[in-house]
Amino acid sequence: MATTLGNGGSTSTTAPSAVVNIPNGSIYDLQKSLSGVVLLAYLTAEPVSEKKPSRLTEATFHPVRPWLAAMDAKGAGFVWNYETKEVVTEFSLESSQDAAVASMEATEEDEFATSGAVGTTTAKGILQRSSSPTAYVRGSRSKVSAPRMLFYDHEAINWTTKTSNDRTCYEDWLIILTTTHVMFCDLNQPTVIRSIPSDDLLRQVPCSIEILPSGVLAIGCLDGKIRLWSPAQRRTIETIDSGSLKEVQQLLLLPLCANEGNPSVVSAHFLACATVDGHMSTWKVSARGECVRVPGAVELKEAYRSFDASSGLSELKFHAHQLVVIAASKDGTVYVLDVFPLLRQNRTMMLTAILPTTKLPGATVFAGPRKGAYVVVSAAASGAAVTISELLNKGRGVGRDNLPASYHELVVGASFDSKDLRQPVGLAILKKVKVLSLSGSLQNPSLLCCVTTFGILVMKMTCLPSAPSIWIRRGAEKSPLLLFPGPTRVGIRINGEETSTKQEDYKLQSGMDAPNEKLKTPMLEACPSNAAFVSALLPASTHVEILQMDSELRNQKSINMHMVFSGNAIAVAWHANKPRFALLVPQEPNARRLTRAASNMSTPRRRGFMFGGSTKGFGAEEAAAAAEARLRNSMARAMTLVMYEIADDGHVQVVEEGCSCGDDRLLHVFSGPLLGVVKFESEDDGGSSGSTGGSSTSIPGTDGLHDSPSARNKRTESSVFGAITPTAAAGGATTGSFSAADNDGGDIKKTTLDFYEWEASSNGGMKRIGTGIDCPLLLEWEKVTHRFCALVYPRCVRIYRVTASPTVEVALLHEIPTASTVVSLHWMYQTLFLSTPEGITCYFICKTRFFTVDLASVSAYTSGTSGPLLYPKQQHLATEATTLLGIHNHRLVLAAPVQSLHSLDLSNKVLQCAMLISIGQADLALQVAEHFGSELSDWISSLFEAFAFVTHAVRLSKLSLRLKVNIGIKHQLLDELATWLSTETFPVSPDLTGTSLFQRACTALRRGGRKEVLESLFQQQLAKPDHNQEAVFIASLLQNQELLAQAHQGKKEWGKAHFAAKRQSSSVSNDLLGHWNKALQSTTAPWKATLEQQTIRPPEVLTLLP
Repeated sequence: MATTLGNGGSTSTTAPSAVVNIPNGSIYDLQKSLSGVVLLAYLTAEPVSEKKPSRLTEATFHPVRPWLAAMDAKGAGFVWNYETKEVVTEFSLESSQDAAVASMEATEEDEFATSGAVGTTTAKGILQRSSSPTAYVRGSRSKVSAPRMLFYDHEAINWTTKTSNDRTCYEDWLIILTTTHVMFCDLNQPTVIRSIPSDDLLRQVPCSIEILPSGVLAIGCLDGKIRLWSPAQRRTIETIDSGSLKEVQQLLLLPLCANEGNPSVVSAHFLACATVDGHMSTWKVSARGECVRVPGAVELKEAYRSFDASSGLSELKFHAHQLVVIAASKDGTVYVLDVFPLLRQNRTMMLTAILPTTKLPGATVFAGPRKGAYVVVSAAASGAAVTISELLNKGRGVGRDNLPASYHELVVGASFDSKDLRQPVGLAILKKVKVLSLSGSLQNPSLLCCVTTFGILVMKMTCLPSAPSIWIRRGAEKSPLLLFPGPTRVGIRINGEETSTKQEDYKLQSGMDAPNEKLKTPMLEACPSNAAFVSALLPASTHVEILQMDSELRNQKSINMHMVFSGNAIAVAWHANKPRFALLVPQEPNARRLTRAASNMSTPRRRGFMFGGSTKGFGAEEAAAAAEARLRNSMARAMTLVMYEIADDGHVQVVEEGCSCGDDRLLHVFSGPLLGVVKFESEDDGGSSGSTGGSSTSIPGTDGLHDSPSARNKRTESSVFGAITPTAAAGGATTGSFSAADNDGGDIKKTTLDFYEWEASSNGGMKRIGTGIDCPLLLEWEKVTHRFCALVYPRCVRIYRVTASPTVEVALLHEIPTASTVVSLHWMYQTLFLSTPEGITCYFICKTRFFTVDLASVSAYTSGTSGPLLYPKQQHLATEATTLLGIHNHRLVLAAPVQSLHSLDLSNKVLQCAMLISIGQADLALQVAEHFGSELSDWISSLFEAFAFVTHAVRLSKLSLRLKVNIGIKHQLLDELATWLSTETFPVSPDLTGTSLFQRACTALRRGGRKEVLESLFQQQLAKPDHNQEAVFIASLLQNQELLAQAHQGKKEWGKAHFAAKRQSSSVSNDLLGHWNKALQSTTAPWKATLEQQTIRPPEVLTLLP
């Protein structure tokens, strides 16, 4: 769905297609990895054509916000929101408001820089004039230099430094490096352009820039010096020498953490510098911006003799999970440097691996989930695609004089080109296209920005391995196990202990011939009822294995795994309470071979084709081939369910074979107490006749009754995985085309989820529960009571509740909106943890509502947690640590890349109290809640009340009176209301409308029939001079005229008291009438003021007769 944005924010959007949800980890979801990338946004300043290519030449991501800044060669720029495809702001370095005010007769000094500090005016001529429009891009520096744009705001400072500084920056700036200046563009006022005075840089050309702690800017210059410029002081505060006379081409801040388990505390900041001749030096940076040089330096030119000193480095990235800095040059050389010596030894980085010069121009490197796994993205030779390559470790490199080097040599492994990038944006007619630059996002490592001659493409990398680790609890006495997947392997380690060095990974029997590492990585799922069994699934290879871990271990530090079952499947689901699992397998071709000859004979021959004869009937042959291909794919898509159960002795037994779900168009299955089956509808359902085993239509080459099991496995894998691109054979599409399948799951037009009981019914089929619902991306059941189920959708999470009486039903309970798609979730009783790329949120789910606590965020950097009796503050979430594993020792454990674990503190008393309420421990939660303040007491009381612990909610000593009474009214706590009304001090009611807290409580007692309580309360209120209003209201509720007369007498409302007494008895007391007459003669009587307002003179004496 391409979107073209032009000047002024004008948009032109193609008609969006219907969104089809494909479950994560399904065979159709893994199809996206074959294309390498998926388009998210297409951005361009104006329509492009063959004769008018895109003017945009550079782009950079905002580190926190979904923003992308881009500029052209003439200094015009745009800032887009690539999620909404809207223009945030536009600016121009030459047509700014400040430049227009500048003098037309600018001197040579004015043309070079503005005078004063950060000037409010910018002279014309800041961009050098040249006959070539690309002169601004090339500039006067080396051929390749650092990114020339940098977002500078409070969020960007905190993200770059990984610290939570006080807000000192209130501007939103975009810093731009021109060939002569450092420009500041105010994104809130895009017509205001400022610059750093040239004297602050000693008239040196700026080449690179980076943000340091406290917001100081490090500016690398052409003379090899780094100048630290303070925006607060508006001057250069320090100048440091890089150790080289060449230009400082790259600057990178390294926020390092010594404690890997607590990544929110940055122990030290280091500034890495790379010059154009390959000299890399490092400084330790203090919180105030002071720099101390780290001993030693890395000379890339000496380590690698073919280092191109004329171009230098095009990219310098820090990968925090792998603790490496990766540098890439223009010719495709990649250098990997370990930053561990900076923390442990106070020495400079160490070069550990080199990828020699390759034909990968403009490469950018992505780190994989394993140590030493990297993916390189470069421009393809065709110019209309990108090349994705995996890097492999060849072994120890060879240095000078053919001696073993200190670093390892990397080689390019599996490599493939993405689909044509012109197709999804409707520009396939363009011939002369080229990829200008590639860059990645700092916040989301899977985002890729591709600047081309036909616009900017924001894409998501789909070939990076994403199979999460799993967490297996083995009881209170044993440490949990962590199982992490690798390429056709399953690794295991014991949490909190040193795993034995003899521990070997389990190697799967299939999957090595998959085209990329993502398809080689198995998806693991533990058996909920027996922690000793784990399933390892390779959907692309249609292979599944059930693994068993030794239960009785002599040595706890070494665990053996062995296979108990192996078979063909594209999905697996476990029963929640039994060691039973269901496999989604392709249907067997029962009767296909019987009609194979007839199918071959039905194909028309092309007579005389080899000898130049007539080609009549060629169109019919193509149509027959296309129909045959459609039939082949249709039959390959036909799936069935097979159920197995693991016996006590470890043997696997078939429970049900060929389970009927009313359809063979099955896509995926979900585990749980109810079996979740995903069905789909495709565009060619009408032409499918191969869904049943007794079809009379045959497919050539499917005779699988007499070949070997390995051949059948390969054929099944080929047919199932080939079925996910059905239009390739039928429509004659080439391998370089970009089909709709990349985004919408091929020709699938609808997916639904149905729940079934695991036990087969008497008629042989499976009993369906309820009706079909929209297919989710993820599904997670509450693991204790199995009453709640969370379904993840792109922008929300729906909570369903299972009821067992009178029949089993699944009903929608809540819909929780989310800012982005949830990637992982975990239940603990009725507490639900949701993980998104931006943070982790905790939800407490009950029948009527849910409560939210923001637990962690990637943009929250704190040195410590909040107090134990305060509301929990957001903790820092490490980037990519989004897989929720479980809770251990009051900490939420998360899996991160490189087989590392992170955890979030859950020891906060407010969180602990809320979780105790959700699991039903109300008495214990009440003891904890007694120590909270009044505001927290109100929040906890609402949580008590929502989970039906009403009596506990009102027993909190610091609970506010308003909330306490409201709970009592809602749940008709009449005894408690009577006690509170007689003992608590209520505010005076302003009127008699019944809306005050006291009056609503009295109304609740009246509805409950507590007249005697109200009569007693009437006497108490009548004795209070300032609460006679309440006495009048109580008497009115009781409809007792005698009490009403007493109440009006207490308020000295003699007229109302007289009429109330008269309604009670015909004989009226003369005392009331006398008091009323006396009140009428008062000079301040209300009736006199009313007549005076109407300009009527009131009588001097007014007497009422009986």
